[in-house]
Amino acid sequence: MMRFTRRWALAVLMWAACVNLQAQFPRALTEGMRLSNQISSALELELDVQRQVLEVALQGDACLAHWRAHQDSAEASTMPEAELLKVLTRVREETTRCRNARQDNIRNLLPDSLKAKFNTLDAPARPNVLHFGLHNRMDCEVCVNPKPSEE
Repeated sequence: MMRFTRRWALAVLMWAACVNLQAQFPRALTEGMRLSNQISSALELELDVQRQVLEVALQGDACLAHWRAHQDSAEASTMPEAELLKVLTRVREETTRCRNARQDNIRNLLPDSLKAKFNTLDAPARPNVLHFGLHNRMDCEVCVNPKPSEE
């Protein structure tokens, strides 16, 4: 009986330590952190530019967090649906503005030599042709000979 109690106590202590450690670390990277990492690795930025990009990205995260909190409070309130729709439309517009401002600020930080490469990352090319349905892919001109993107 004593062995079982010691093992149980040890298991509980290990679980408590694990929960305590998880509470100290963020559960996930923010949108701006992920964007900063992607840009830094894709453009092979120097450390000082990486730091500046991260700062701008975190400012964008703060803007997005503000509008998400505004959305959450509006959704939790008892306002009429028409008014809620107006608020949510404004929140969507403002979050788009926050993201666009973040992208523009990052673009302005970069040296001129990297701006063109950033623009290709920022706005990837759309697919040339979208076609669906059952068809013979061996006879389909789009499937057999896809055209390169026009840029």
